[in-house]
Amino acid sequence: MAHFKVNEKDIFFILKEQLNYGTLCKLDRYLDLDEDTLDMLVSEAIKFAKGVLDPLQEIGERWGVVFENGKVLCAPEFKEAFKLYGENGWTAAVRDTKYGGQGFPHMMRIVINDLMYGA
Repeated sequence: MAHFKVNEKDIFFILKEQLNYGTLCKLDRYLDLDEDTLDMLVSEAIKFAKGVLDPLQEIGERWGVVFENGKVLCAPEFKEAFKLYGENGWTAAVRDTKYGGQGFPHMMRIVINDLMYGA
């Protein structure tokens, strides 16, 4: 059962109409980006949050957390989800491309984190 509810229309209204986030692409640092690319990043973050992270809610409730031999253990699905989080580039989305990041505006980190934490 899905627990994470997100209204994409509201998110994009805030980003586009209130924050006008497409104007970030006019800054020298982000000239390689455009608003469609920012939209794609947000859409993919929503998909990841819904498809990968949201199912962990129910798994985590069933499994719980176990303290065993001095270690805290959780469901193995959490390890796989965190691995996918890194492999899909979410940890490096706003990092400088010189250092292996994707070079998105720092504002996008807030959007990504909000979606991931919400799920």
